[in-house]
Amino acid sequence: MPRCLNCGNTNRFVSSQIVSSRRHHEPHGLAGQFSDDGGIVHLENNNAPLESYNEAWQTPEKYFDTCHNCGSQNLLW
Repeated sequence: MPRCLNCGNTNRFVSSQIVSSRRHHEPHGLAGQFSDDGGIVHLENNNAPLESYNEAWQTPEKYFDTCHNCGSQNLLW
């Protein structure tokens, strides 16, 4: 399960690798919401290629590297 070592967030993380398209107001291209047991509950896709979106379900630690709450990249997986 991902956890932000800065603020303690364990629920919502974003990918710094995928930039949002201009038509969206979100700064991230891919966001993930995680359950208490660490599994992905929901993915929000704002510009991720379909291949990356699907791969993020299988290997979230490869994509979600930034805390949605505080912006820290100091995460523990």
